Amino acid sequence: MGRVRWSDVLCESCAHQIVSGGWRPRFFGLLKNDLAEVRCGGCREVIKRLLNQHHDGLVVSPYTWLDQASKQELASWHEAAHAVLGEHVGLRVDQAVVGKSAAAVAGSETELGGRVVWDLTDDPSVSVADYAAVCTAGAVVEARWLRERGWNTPENLLDVAFGSTYDMEMIANCADAVTDDTFAQGRADAANLIADQWHEIEDVSEELRRRGRLDRDAVKCAIRDGRRRRRAALAPPSIGGTTSPRAGSDLLAAPEPLTTTVSGRSTSMGIEEIKNTLAAASSEMNELRGMTAEVEQRSDAVRGQLAGVFSGADATEASEALNAVGRLLDQLAEATGLIGIAQQAIESYGARL
Repeated sequence: MGRVRWSDVLCESCAHQIVSGGWRPRFFGLLKNDLAEVRCGGCREVIKRLLNQHHDGLVVSPYTWLDQASKQELASWHEAAHAVLGEHVGLRVDQAVVGKSAAAVAGSETELGGRVVWDLTDDPSVSVADYAAVCTAGAVVEARWLRERGWNTPENLLDVAFGSTYDMEMIANCADAVTDDTFAQGRADAANLIADQWHEIEDVSEELRRRGRLDRDAVKCAIRDGRRRRRAALAPPSIGGTTSPRAGSDLLAAPEPLTTTVSGRSTSMGIEEIKNTLAAASSEMNELRGMTAEVEQRSDAVRGQLAGVFSGADATEASEALNAVGRLLDQLAEATGLIGIAQQAIESYGARL
């Protein structure tokens, strides 16, 4: 059997479409052991050439470039993203699991690295758009995980897309009017929500990797404990000493207005005014984070397009363009993280007033 990767059996056009838009249902024929099910003539020709080289057949082996520990870590991030975003939009986690299991995708058995099972007892009302964001969250967070390690090549991103085929089928089956726009909007919404919930996803991922299986209480506990740790890390050191009422007074004196220094002069602000200013700043930071997440998502799509066009090119301009977009993505991810840290610190300070 010839062992190949998905990048070996796809034509350039389909590979680009899958990397930029996910492994949508029109590509499900590639998962079946039947050349007649492959819709794209270009992909059929690629597969025929490979079969001529490997007469005993082909075995597509994704994720072979990762060691076992990295595979488990990636799977934990994937499932944590589903769990955290699901709880955010109103779904209830029954359990989140990391470990191999089989599932049918488009009638063909596929191996999963984990799964999140939802508790549908109360028949939660979740919009198609929110459900699409939850289902695409695994692939979006995997792509970010790879990018932070410099591993987000088109070949690796195709493996990530394949790893989310079950999630894509869940979107396709959730309503009659699912289109490519549904998947695209789901990915964009997932990117924004992941930017907002990154620390929570990280907390659940670590706990899931440690325990292998989490019920809803454990998921919520991991999120709460993570928030407490971050608040404690952000809290300013306490100043020793005590205060007492002024001599001769039976009542505590009213607190003095908080005085801050701005451009060399002092200004007094009441507590309510400070809270309003902090709330406005937090809202502004949240908007900025959404903007950087959107730019990051669009830049990643551009990188996929360029990678398809420049495949095999040894021109200086090709490598320069790809390297520049790669650096841009790294800086956008860092900017999104810094905005989140600032927003959390602002909110933490406001909560203590």
